[in-house]
Parts: sequence; structure tokens; C-alpha cells
Amino acid sequence: MSNAVEISASREAWAIAQEYASTLFTALQKERAQRETPEALSQTAPEEGARPVSERLLRVVDGVAVISIGAPLDTTSLVGWFSGDILVLGHDAIREAVNAALADTGVRSILLSIDSPGGVVQGTKELADFLADAASQKPIAAYANGLCASAAFWLASACGRIFAPATALVGSIGVIMCVSDWSDFYAKMGVKLEYITSGRYKAAGHEAKPLSDEDRAYFQAQLDILHGIFKQDVRGRLALDAPESDWAEAQLLVASQAQPLGLVSRIVRDEEEAINLLAEEMGMSQITMELLAKEAPELLAEIQVSARAEGKAEAEAQAAKAAEDARAQVMGLLRAVAGEEVTAKVEQLASVGVTPEQLAALAPWLEKPAKPDATPQDDKDAEARNKALEAITAAHGAPLPGGEAPKNRKNALVADAERRAAAAREQRKA
Repeated sequence: MSNAVEISASREAWAIAQEYASTLFTALQKERAQRETPEALSQTAPEEGARPVSERLLRVVDGVAVISIGAPLDTTSLVGWFSGDILVLGHDAIREAVNAALADTGVRSILLSIDSPGGVVQGTKELADFLADAASQKPIAAYANGLCASAAFWLASACGRIFAPATALVGSIGVIMCVSDWSDFYAKMGVKLEYITSGRYKAAGHEAKPLSDEDRAYFQAQLDILHGIFKQDVRGRLALDAPESDWAEAQLLVASQAQPLGLVSRIVRDEEEAINLLAEEMGMSQITMELLAKEAPELLAEIQVSARAEGKAEAEAQAAKAAEDARAQVMGLLRAVAGEEVTAKVEQLASVGVTPEQLAALAPWLEKPAKPDATPQDDKDAEARNKALEAITAAHGAPLPGGEAPKNRKNALVADAERRAAAAREQRKA
């Protein structure tokens, strides 16, 4: 077996670390055999085994709902009839436990404490999406309590952050399928199985026929799609930027090795420290203005002063940007009306503090070079512009910011406009 997420044609395959495989399947076989005996029919399940699995997963510590995920994963749970142990943990039980924690007003955050080798692909993506949505209602984190592999790591990544002790094992981001070929055995036993199918791949992967190249390609395409979904979820929810070859080839990594890659958010001592971290975070978020006013008025005053200063700075920055945008618009208008030469002069003037309002008023009236074939109407327009410039100067004659302007010095723009108008008149007289 493997510690990667596994699917198979038999629909009864697991993705578990090798050291756990024989123990698990021996227990499952024993459980099934016991349930078929007459003694099993005459006995009732132990009290612990009769409790709903979701209730057994959940406990609350200091406002943190700790949900223990400590078994291989499948869509539904399997509980030992005689032992009451959870042999296989179902997605449905995990979902119910999380929903209970979300509904409990005494729960402020949720910790998934995971010690699982993984499980089936079917339903894992959907459960991970559910956990990611739940994180928008209450803070959620995962704790790698020894082993957090494959499908179990898929669920942990949905929380957005993973705590782990330095020696925990995490990762195994991969997909595997096991196809059994018993055809040689059946041939030696004199058994020949014939499959009659409708559909090209209906008998693909069945145990009595060798796997053809076409069948292999068919299954490989499925696995590649599932692996891609798995990698995309982990990369997005843990914000990974390390190369996929470092973490997405089904490697099982020690937590201290996985942290630099982003697979582990923080190394902690144990589950208790992970719980305390979440409790402290929520404790800080519960601090209110009223509590500060009562317990630490000096701190509250300092926070308020800082907030006002930040607000003022933000307002000034917004005003400066608005002024710069207005100036840029005026310069564009000026360039269209008066050309590059005059615009360059005005930009030089603007650099010492002329206001956008002054520029906006001046722009439509700046004199263009006189035309050789000017008409009487052109003369009237030029005189009108000159008078307008004088009126504008009277209205906006305050010194430019940054210095005191001489009282007997004409505005440079007005002087330039007067010079152009006089030149035009002299040219027409000649």
C-alpha cells in the first residue's frame, strides 16, 4: 500500500502509510468476521460505540473546539462492534462535528487535530471546500498530531494554516491506484473468466485480465486530473510558491523540513500549545473600546491619537493626489490650446506653486502666434483674450506659494500674452 490518496476499481482501497496497512486491514477483517457470528447478533454494542461518531470527535477547550481526526478516512465511518473503536472515520462525521462547533456560541475558533494516514479521494475535495467555507465563519487551523498525510493533509490545507511539532510527518500529496492481475493464477487453477461488456473500458482493471496499454492510459488520465486538483487546492490555500517538485510528488516530509516550503505554518511543542495559540488570538480580538477605556485609558488615548494622525495623513495624501490629477488634466487642455512651448512655460510656473484653478482659468485664453492672414475678427479675439488675462490676473493675483512676489511685477503669462497681442497688431499695421 501507499501513503498517497488511493482509488481503485474495487471501491475498497485505502491510502495509508505502509506501517499502518497490515494493522488496519487485519482489524477490518477481524471486525467483519465477528459481525457474521451468531454471538454478534445476541450482543449489543458498547455504550461508547453507540454514541454518534461526530460527538466523540468534538471537545471544547477555552473556547476552542478541538475536533480529533485519528483514523483512515472514508465517506462513512466504521465503528468496531465489540471494541467501539473508530476503525474508519467518515467525512460525514467530520462535517457534523464542524457544524456543531460553528453553531456553538461558546466556541470562538476550531482546531482539527489530525493523526491520519489519509483515505479515499471520493468526497475529500468536497469536504475540504466545506472546511474552507467554514473558516469564513470562525477561525480554523489544523494540527498535525503525528501523521497528517495525503487526504488528511488535503483537509488540513483547507484550514489555511497548519501547526505541527517538529517531528510530525506531513504531505504525501499524490494519487495512487492499485490494479490486481490474477489472470496467471486463474489459468494455473484452470479457471478462465470471460467478461461480456458494452463500453470500451467497462472491464478495464478487472482482476482476471491483464491491464492493457489502453486501459493503463485511461486510468492514468484519471489520476493526473485528481492529482492536479489536489495540488491546486494545497497551493492556493497555503499560498505556496516553492517548486512543485519539492512538495507535490507524494513526498512524506518531516514538519521541520516542510515548514520552509510552506506546508507547515508554525512549529509548536504539542496540541496544547496549538490550542493556546488559538485561544490567545481570540482573546485579543475580544478587546473592545469599552474594556480599554475601563482597564487602560492611557492606551486607548494613544490608540485614538495614532488613528487620528493616520486618518489625517491619509486625507492629505488623497488631497495631494486629487490636486495632481487636476493639474495633469489642465496641462493636457493647455497643450491642446497653446502648444508645447507655452505648456512648458506653464509647467515651470506650476512647479513653484500655481494652483490648478489659475491654470484652468488661463488655459482657454492663452494667445497663439499671430497668423499672417489675420482678419478683423482675429484682432477682436486677441484683444478679448488680453482683457480676459488681465481680469484673471486681478482675480488670482496672490503671490505664488513658496515666496513673496514683487507687487510691481506682472504675471509672466500675462506679459507673454500682451507681447504676442502687440506683435500681432504691429504686423497687421505693417
